[in-house]
Amino acid sequence: MSENCRIYPSEEADPRRPATLPDCHWALCRQFMERYQDLLPQEQVYALSHMFATTQLLLRGDAHQTMELVLDLVKDQLPVEAPEQVDNVEKCLWEREAEPEFPQTSPVVEIEAMDVSTSDVEVVVEETVPETDCSSPEIIVVDAEVPVLDCTNKSTSSEEPVAIPTLPNKTVPADESTTFQYVSRNLVLFDDDFNKTQTYFNRLGGDQLELTVKLDSNRCVTNVTIHVNTLILSQVSAKSRPTAMGKAIAQFFRVTKEHCFKVTTLSPKNALPRTTNIVQRVPFNGSPRATSSGKPLPSLGIDPAHYQKVMRDFQAGGDCGCHLVFSKEFTNLECNALQGIADQLKLRFRSYDLPKKRKQFILLASELPPQEIVRRIVLEQDAELRLQYEVCLPQQMSRARRIALEALKSSKNSANPQQHVPNAKQLKKGDTVPESYAEALASLTVFKPVRTLRSVDDVYRNLVLIGSNFHKTAQEFGWLNVESLRVSTKVLDEGGCSATVQAGKLGLVEAHEQSKRGATRRAQAAFFKRAKMFCYQINKVESPEVEVQVAKTEDPATNIDHYKCLIQDFWKDSFEQELVFSAEFTKADRQKFHSFAQDLNLQSSSDGEELRIYGRRLPALAIVERIVVAKDPKLSALFEVTAPRVGSRQTGEGGSP
Repeated sequence: MSENCRIYPSEEADPRRPATLPDCHWALCRQFMERYQDLLPQEQVYALSHMFATTQLLLRGDAHQTMELVLDLVKDQLPVEAPEQVDNVEKCLWEREAEPEFPQTSPVVEIEAMDVSTSDVEVVVEETVPETDCSSPEIIVVDAEVPVLDCTNKSTSSEEPVAIPTLPNKTVPADESTTFQYVSRNLVLFDDDFNKTQTYFNRLGGDQLELTVKLDSNRCVTNVTIHVNTLILSQVSAKSRPTAMGKAIAQFFRVTKEHCFKVTTLSPKNALPRTTNIVQRVPFNGSPRATSSGKPLPSLGIDPAHYQKVMRDFQAGGDCGCHLVFSKEFTNLECNALQGIADQLKLRFRSYDLPKKRKQFILLASELPPQEIVRRIVLEQDAELRLQYEVCLPQQMSRARRIALEALKSSKNSANPQQHVPNAKQLKKGDTVPESYAEALASLTVFKPVRTLRSVDDVYRNLVLIGSNFHKTAQEFGWLNVESLRVSTKVLDEGGCSATVQAGKLGLVEAHEQSKRGATRRAQAAFFKRAKMFCYQINKVESPEVEVQVAKTEDPATNIDHYKCLIQDFWKDSFEQELVFSAEFTKADRQKFHSFAQDLNLQSSSDGEELRIYGRRLPALAIVERIVVAKDPKLSALFEVTAPRVGSRQTGEGGSP
């Protein structure tokens, strides 16, 4: 089209006055009618041809783009049934459905899913993308509800997780070009629900997971693409939009579950959660209430200030996954008052309808992102979250096991040196308790352990929770050489199983479930919920002060005593820290340093490039006393101590030996 044939709108023109149409307008009309006269009725073809010509001239775009825009504007006016003479045309158009969704000429994308260590082997996955016409810019980003498909992999969900997740504590920042490695390390499939999966992934702040819908040039086939930036995860073409979206979502879950973690909610979505956090109704006879105008109001029968404090404590407690349930004794008027308090504190709540037009008020727990759920369940073995969620590892189990070994080795070498396999020099014969424990326990004053357990209170005085890991907590408790903390299960005559957490012969909590595994999980979760009320809890903090790097400032061959004195000072003054000799020291030098550490009964490890010497270990009770009582700055930088909610031990009170 020549430049002089384009028409530009005139600001001075009167729109009510008819104007003579130029030749270029009629040329576009004839072009449109010749192309679509067999697909649409004659009246519509004539009307649409003028719209096409006018829009094409005003937009100065290409004819194909303008035609899609015009048809989109009048799609509601299209006939429901096509004319009989276009049967052959439709048959030709629908033949596209018989084409394979994944042509053989699809590109190959190299990925390295869930990179944890340098020893991981790259995995190459062929990602197939159907050939579609991408020249049309009509892309609609879909944020509305999409059909949820039941894509549950029963064979995977029943497997017991045997590996530590490779999901990092922090999300990987997006690169300029999104890779499958970035997606697989940050994407967690949630309940086979695409809406939830998309929402949680997009909240990370990186590249967005989007579902786009595009119509082909003839508006007969719908193309649906699920992608992150330029990385296409799923692409499907179908006749109808719902079918295409459903197939694309099913293909998305089928591809991503090979490389991503999957979180499944165990409790029913609409059922009341099982919890012991039940708030009882406390009657209260306060002064009569009245409005600002003096009109009396119905009496509540409860003290709003009391329940406001309860909600504030719940808000500050951070019990993720445990809801706060108010008993059924509260009236509807009192539930409305509780709802108003929750609104003021900006807490999430829900009301359940009860018989006789009653309702029950519940404060919902804070919501955890799926990435944090995976980290806590598989890495920290959080008993409370395991009661509510199940985490399925990626289906590449051979790779997951290899990564798990690397992650477990790294975890042992850094965060948990107590789990190293000790040698004869490091431990007493036939004893698994670190040698530094006896001296540290003997020096305790306020947190001196109780040597004879006569009651449950004595158990709680000796008990310190190690994060939310039952195994580590039981191991630490057993190293006091008083009693052992364990879970015992038995099958009930009436069906089901029961699990009891007990210290020696003293039972702490008991739970019932259909299977032994479920009963054990429920008992451990109840144990942590109960123990947090009376016991201290410590969590290791990721701090740069954990590692003490040694610089090569002296020649070990001529001044080896300098490093020997350095290791001796580390043995005297450092607890729960690591002395690191980097690769700048020769292998012979590191072997000498290793022998010095063995002479001092210090544990050490070497990966071929650097030597790590671990400082003396402290029992959990000693860590708590040094932080709470002595205010030790070094240990305060390495551990976070949480005081019990009820019956916190006074710093002037000592335990009976």
